[in-house]
Amino acid sequence: MINTNGEEGMKFWIGNLAQGANKTILWAQLIVDGVNHGPHPFLMQVRDLKTHEVLKGITIGDCGPKNGLNIIDNGYMMIKDARIPVDTLLGKLGSIDENGKYRSVVKRNSQRFGLHMSPLSFGRAGLVTASLTQASAAIAIGLRFSCHRRQFKTTN
Repeated sequence: MINTNGEEGMKFWIGNLAQGANKTILWAQLIVDGVNHGPHPFLMQVRDLKTHEVLKGITIGDCGPKNGLNIIDNGYMMIKDARIPVDTLLGKLGSIDENGKYRSVVKRNSQRFGLHMSPLSFGRAGLVTASLTQASAAIAIGLRFSCHRRQFKTTN
């Protein structure tokens, strides 16, 4: 059972979710027999594959305009009592066996998220770097222009 537990648990900035995606990768706390095993990725269907209607228990919306990246369809999602099959758990680092027992190659839950998320973090860092490069160029152009062009006559 998956629940986002109100606004603080909403999933934000999911690429292509607001209008286009039928499935998404959902990160959620995996709780087996009352034990929280930390965040795990799941492949979750969010819309009917034939009608494209949002599935029961799922609320989806658009994040709205983005500064400079409006072409990307980012969405948010809230989930209330949605069930997904155990085989949708992307179990590279952890899985649930046929007896319902959790198995993992990761020793500590604190390591799990970093092992999965590093590629996404590098992508976000790349966006920041590109933004800084563009901002630096804009500042340099503005400073050069302001040094050579005078708007008003001096009164001397």
